[in-house]
Amino acid sequence: MIDKTMVVCDIKQCLNCGNCITACERRHKDVSRHVRAGSALIGISLIPNLCKICKEPKCIEACNRNGVERDEDGHIVITDRCVGCGLCARACPYNSILLFSGQEQGFSIIEKMLSFLKKPEDTRSLESKDKRKEGVIDLKEVDLIIKNHMGGPGSLMHTLQAIQDEYNYLPKEALFRVSEMMETPISRIYNVVTFYKAFSLVPRGRHIISVCLGTACHVRGAAKVVGELERCLKVKSGETTSDNKFTLNTVNCLGACALGPVVVIDGEYFGKVTPDKIDSIIEKFD
Repeated sequence: MIDKTMVVCDIKQCLNCGNCITACERRHKDVSRHVRAGSALIGISLIPNLCKICKEPKCIEACNRNGVERDEDGHIVITDRCVGCGLCARACPYNSILLFSGQEQGFSIIEKMLSFLKKPEDTRSLESKDKRKEGVIDLKEVDLIIKNHMGGPGSLMHTLQAIQDEYNYLPKEALFRVSEMMETPISRIYNVVTFYKAFSLVPRGRHIISVCLGTACHVRGAAKVVGELERCLKVKSGETTSDNKFTLNTVNCLGACALGPVVVIDGEYFGKVTPDKIDSIIEKFD
């Protein structure tokens, strides 16, 4: 364990620039990880199938700790001298080097990313009256959405929001089409959609239920409200009912602390909710 008295950094003000690690004469990896705790970076990894193996790799040039090198086969690798400063990731023009936030548990995000980056084998346009059914997507409509939002400020975010409004989630086929047409690395798109909780990579229910678990709501019994919703809907937080009618989520704050516990369904706020009110609230959306 690292003695916390060794650290003289104000973590709340940390900008993740990595300058402290560069300047540290001890080159102590564990100290650097401790300094960069909380919302700061805790890990870094190269995604092989995204790496273009540049002739003159900018990642190697950017690293001042020899943490990025070529192996015997000429491929780029992250060595054990890496201290997670992120300079190589910022220098990579292909976003093939990923930074892991403190919210990730271990390095499970690597498996998620590699699984997601497997391009769908069949991206043919499919037609259905129910566009929100899993696996059903009309790429012609996706193309139209992309064209309508390309070029402006924040075009990627607006495009993703429009696609989710259309299908109620972000289908993988649509994201690969966004990557292709907007010339944006799929890894960057993945980072965006996994960073913002408003986006979903899996199909959601027709009605989205959000329960606030912030401090003000928690002390007023929000956990019991969540428990009653899980019992009533027969799902856990983050899951969707078998009939695709409801998706249950928990959030840290909904900005209505005075009304806590707060439940929001499809944008409609319900304040001072108690477990015995859940049935009557759900009935409104049946």
